[in-house]
Amino acid sequence: MIAPLCNVDGPVSAAVFGTRRPSGFTLSEIHSIERILPALRNTCEMRVMRQAELSLLDVYIGPMTAQRILAGRIRQGEIETMEAALLLCDLRGFTELSNRLPDEKVLELLNAYFDVVVPAITSQGGEVLKFMGDAVLAFFPNSDAATACEQALAATGEILDELSRFVLDGVRIDAAVALHYGRVSYGNIGSGRRLDFTVIGADVNLLSRIQTACGTLGKAILMSDAFRQHVGSESVVSTKLHHLKGFEDPVELFTISSSRRNVT
Repeated sequence: MIAPLCNVDGPVSAAVFGTRRPSGFTLSEIHSIERILPALRNTCEMRVMRQAELSLLDVYIGPMTAQRILAGRIRQGEIETMEAALLLCDLRGFTELSNRLPDEKVLELLNAYFDVVVPAITSQGGEVLKFMGDAVLAFFPNSDAATACEQALAATGEILDELSRFVLDGVRIDAAVALHYGRVSYGNIGSGRRLDFTVIGADVNLLSRIQTACGTLGKAILMSDAFRQHVGSESVVSTKLHHLKGFEDPVELFTISSSRRNVT
């Protein structure tokens, strides 16, 4: 016996009942099933809506943030402080590409680029926080600092390796990745009627400046000393001290030597 469960709005579900009795259900059994269908429909609709909400939130804001929202942690200014490995991946030469290519092709190129970057991040335990134009901000909130940094570095390697073979209609793209480990404030920012989950703090600002230095120094990977300390010194080389905007003291930045991987 197949009974449609017609929801008030949205997809229609169905409940299937079976019996091993060759003669099938009796009339009284059919009536009993029909009596429970409204309650079954309501229960099913609630479960479907819950799953749809979770799926949509996962797609748009990531699983960690989705769980916070579903748990009701949506008040303005509600934040928590955590330590995490931070990754900022930026597409090189995007302005030139967007000026040269039609809008439709630029959008197709961006989506293909994100299809490389995002899976590399999530497969290593990271979560994408924001798409900022052609840049991707992600964090790796593992409780072990060394593990978090290794995950971020592994994701970086996957991204650059995939992009080295990337071609879309004859167009090749490249990216630069900034890496840092530090303390960030993660939570709700915005107005009372429009909130956003994000990370803020001095370490996020430093990450952004490191990303800018990637272009200045012509490096595909740059990392802070705090990040370097958690991944060891093998194949990591210093690019010396650099003055970064907004920071009074010069900051030593590091990259990966070409002997490990040709990404510098």
